Amino acid sequence: MKNKLLFIFLLISVFANSQTKIDSLENALKNGRFDTAKISILIQISDFYLKTDAKKSLEYAKKAEEICKKRQNDKYNANSFKQIAICQLELFNKEEAQLNIDKAI
Repeated sequence: MKNKLLFIFLLISVFANSQTKIDSLENALKNGRFDTAKISILIQISDFYLKTDAKKSLEYAKKAEEICKKRQNDKYNANSFKQIAICQLELFNKEEAQLNIDKAI
């Protein structure tokens, strides 16, 4: 019984900690002034959702790509395309993933 309670407590604390991290990232995104910071935060949020909700992860990666359209071929563009490709692989869209890998390169 004691082990079950400990396990439940650990699950609750992990979930609460992960939600706090997402909330912190969302708050940092709202307060971000620079495009580079926003892109990095969006990619972090996308990466966080990757294993639990790949569609939501892809949405955040595409938001990063939208911001990158203002920029000319730099590492932030490559990172956003790479994240989109990873999300699409998670969703079993191999052709789309390959296109985004090519864009990243």
